[in-house]
Amino acid sequence: MKRELLQALKKHSGATLQELARQFSVSREAVRKQLFALEAEGYVKVQMLRRKTSGRPTAAYTLTPAGDELFPRQYDELAIQLVEAIGTSLQPKQARKVFDVLVEKKVRFWQPQLKDLSFAKKIQALKKLYLDDDAYMEVVEKNGNLYLVESNCPYLNVAMRQPGLCNVTVNVLAKLLDSDVERIEKFQDGHGRCTFAIKRPRNQR
Repeated sequence: MKRELLQALKKHSGATLQELARQFSVSREAVRKQLFALEAEGYVKVQMLRRKTSGRPTAAYTLTPAGDELFPRQYDELAIQLVEAIGTSLQPKQARKVFDVLVEKKVRFWQPQLKDLSFAKKIQALKKLYLDDDAYMEVVEKNGNLYLVESNCPYLNVAMRQPGLCNVTVNVLAKLLDSDVERIEKFQDGHGRCTFAIKRPRNQR
């Protein structure tokens, strides 16, 4: 019944307990139990609406941003179209400027978080470059060399059609770590992951 409730709230945001119970022909207690679970999961929120007449406020239920994200989106296709538009509508120099803006935006976001960290700790922190608590990004040290390995690219659908977008990540890492960074394994080449080789600065060896 949870899914049906989410769909109902998507169509009728601000529905009350009584309205939902009537819609599904079940008791208000049955609906309340499911809504409580959805609220605990972060998909539904409740707000109290004042009655026009005297009396207790009425509880109205709406989707949270997380609940709204459960419904179909076309983010990948939109992103692909935007990147392709940049590539086809702009001159190469102009397109690079657009991607440079993305790089600088990410750098400005990360620099305060990396301030005063050692080189090794900076790399560990950058495991969150794509997603917080990214279980698929790891730091690998092999023969004295450091690698940042991403096994689950969150932008894969876009990157597969527009691999040039991945240069943003390379440039962001290079700027934040003040080192040479090279992508030596790529999803686009069938490696099943992206691996960024990071050259230690001389003063960090």
